[in-house]
Amino acid sequence: MTGAARIFKSGVVLIFCLMLSGTFVSGAPIGGAVAAEAEQSPRQRIERLNAVLLDVMQNADSWGYTGRFDRLNPLLNELFDFKLMGRVAVGAYWKSLDDAQRETLVESFGQLSIASFAARFDGYSGET
Repeated sequence: MTGAARIFKSGVVLIFCLMLSGTFVSGAPIGGAVAAEAEQSPRQRIERLNAVLLDVMQNADSWGYTGRFDRLNPLLNELFDFKLMGRVAVGAYWKSLDDAQRETLVESFGQLSIASFAARFDGYSGET
């Protein structure tokens, strides 16, 4: 079983996605969410992410890392509030950053997050 399969089967993905998609209590997205996302329930967002992750895993070998990254990039940018996540990650230091630094941090944080998904979801072993 690949590392991605263990992560996928363990349910960590679901918990991670619920936390990071801004659906903590109310089911409403946090921050500057896309209008289409706001119309979807938390369950629908997770189901979309699940479908894309399965697609990425099933095509991992033929797409390679770059193809997996390209497939995940638009969806993760839509579902995750990388600005909020970056702000929380740096804590009090956020206030000391100027707008350009914040923008760079948010962009880098998002790219790193997507890269982590692309690197880890690198094979398929029959997950559903």
